[in-house]
Amino acid sequence: MKQEVKKILIPILIGVLLLVMAITFASFYTSASTQEDVSTKTLDITLVQEGGENGQIMQGDGKTSGGIAYAGMPGAQIDERVAVRNDGSQDAYVRVIINRSWYRDGKKVPDIDPREIGIVTDTSGSDWFIDDTSDPNGEQVVCYYKRPLQPGAQTSNVMNAFTILADKLTENSNKYAGLSTEIKYKAYGVQSIGDKEAMLAEWGVVANFDNNGVMTSMPVEQHD
Repeated sequence: MKQEVKKILIPILIGVLLLVMAITFASFYTSASTQEDVSTKTLDITLVQEGGENGQIMQGDGKTSGGIAYAGMPGAQIDERVAVRNDGSQDAYVRVIINRSWYRDGKKVPDIDPREIGIVTDTSGSDWFIDDTSDPNGEQVVCYYKRPLQPGAQTSNVMNAFTILADKLTENSNKYAGLSTEIKYKAYGVQSIGDKEAMLAEWGVVANFDNNGVMTSMPVEQHD
């Protein structure tokens, strides 16, 4: 009998407004808000968002649960810590997908490299597999927590900070005027029972595990 595997998706949105002067960059404003879409009764995977010292709490509006706002200069590293907590009753494997994009007047701008929105992830290599190279467009960073996450437990940070235009500070250009950036997080959980089959069925990836259920290599996406 094919096992039924359920998942949860929780998006978090970050918008960054860049104001560009004729010669130098002006300060930018970053707002981060959360919106939960719980789709299962058995898995309850929650994204945990914590801001840095310069973060200011924003109140929710009924549609979102609020968030954090920042102000800073292009090139600065802004603390934005994101982790995952298991509020459910079952062990779960966790995947976080980070998407980053540029916008102008509400429309996506495809000719500016999304990698200019720098995502500072866990660099220790001990808890997460981080894939930031397989997307040819540079928009997507896929992160897999290596261990099954027990009920009540929280992962280490999948993201610690972000930067904007860190390598463009010497450019004298107005091409960034009026731009905004958006970072979206989505967290997915699958039951740890039947780990390989669950990941293949729900995420379309093949993963390898040791005898303790710990992933030993980056999961590989399967194509038809």
